[in-house]
Amino acid sequence: MNLELLSKGISLGFTAGVAPGPLTLLVITQTLRYNLREGIKVSLAPLFTDLPIIAISYAILANLTSYGPIIGSVCFIGSVFLLSMARDMWKTKPPTVNPDAGEANSVKKGIFSNLLNPAPYLFWLTIGTPILVQDQTSTMVEKTAFVLSMFTVMIGTKVGIALGVKRSADFLQGKAYLIALRVSAAIFVLFALNFIVTGYGHFKEQL
Repeated sequence: MNLELLSKGISLGFTAGVAPGPLTLLVITQTLRYNLREGIKVSLAPLFTDLPIIAISYAILANLTSYGPIIGSVCFIGSVFLLSMARDMWKTKPPTVNPDAGEANSVKKGIFSNLLNPAPYLFWLTIGTPILVQDQTSTMVEKTAFVLSMFTVMIGTKVGIALGVKRSADFLQGKAYLIALRVSAAIFVLFALNFIVTGYGHFKEQL
């Protein structure tokens, strides 16, 4: 088992899970408005929306592995995206939601919320999929483990947020969530630096 690839999946899953965004806000809103079960339903939305994005992104980038400048450019774009997310997470304040907002049909609402959010598309096209494509030593089973570990941790983290909100509305204002945001920002910065080095390496190969 490729532990390095697996650890990347776990760390990215955690950062994606705690990141403030439309899906996280919907998890919180549905939990407060209805119950924990509805919040958990929203957490499952990436299973329906992200898998097709991964498949399409992988099909595109896998055919471009021999074009160093293209992959290098994707890495640089990914690093900028990661740094912008890190900045937003470091500066963000705990989300404020209206418990009376929203409707039922949590799964449907979660799916549409994620489909209309550009972040998943940018993430998998410039970050998640390039990690899989550039890893020439891992088997397809190990790459699948990367994806599964990321989804498991991401969904588990969002379920954890729903649990925290259900137990106490003050959870969002507490130190634990704030620390999680800061740690996630730091992880994104590390990944961004790695992508910059990787992108430079692809361009250097052509020199």
